[in-house]
Amino acid sequence: MKENWKADKAASILLHVIGSNQLQNELLANFLENKTGITCLNYPAHNFFDTISQANGEKHIALFDCKQIDKEKLFSGLGLRRAQKFTNCRIILCGVNPDYEIEKEALSIGIRGICYDQIPVDTYPKIIKAIADDELWYPRKMLSRFVILAQKSGKNDHTSVEMLTPREIDILKKLTAGCSNKEIANDFFISPNTVKTHIYKIFKKIDAPNRLQASLWAAKHL
Repeated sequence: MKENWKADKAASILLHVIGSNQLQNELLANFLENKTGITCLNYPAHNFFDTISQANGEKHIALFDCKQIDKEKLFSGLGLRRAQKFTNCRIILCGVNPDYEIEKEALSIGIRGICYDQIPVDTYPKIIKAIADDELWYPRKMLSRFVILAQKSGKNDHTSVEMLTPREIDILKKLTAGCSNKEIANDFFISPNTVKTHIYKIFKKIDAPNRLQASLWAAKHL
């Protein structure tokens, strides 16, 4: 993966592995830095957001180790509800117990991805690349269900939806389901560059700066 990563993108990001198991997280940080070329740090969670608040224009990706953390303490104990305030930081929750069913709440407060416990370590570089490319990392079935539930709740805004072309609506639905640009291109038999153009127009029309906000918009309006 390292050879495929753009050096300028890697140089513009700081990667953080955050949690109480310092030895394990240090090994993961070293592994990710080697595979992605992104400078990677690791430290306890209690002072992370204070550190980010003092950053000057830097972009951050933060992996929070959630193993052995009770569901009730997950968001409050790690201070994750502050995530929405830090637009320069993309947060991923790692080692999450799938039985917690926290995906909807995590998405609503701006968490970019969730990795369940026991995923192979080789998957992490792929996750980092997806998040750096402004994608989400959530189970596709969950994202689709999130949109369907919003549709059933009667949140349609026809005036907003009418701004989008039928193709843009189809692409936005794919985007919300967690599809990558390449997968969208393959599904619609168009080039990845054409997909990028469509996504740019979608973001502009619905005033969404990224895939996360576009997915939240889709959940309310489609």
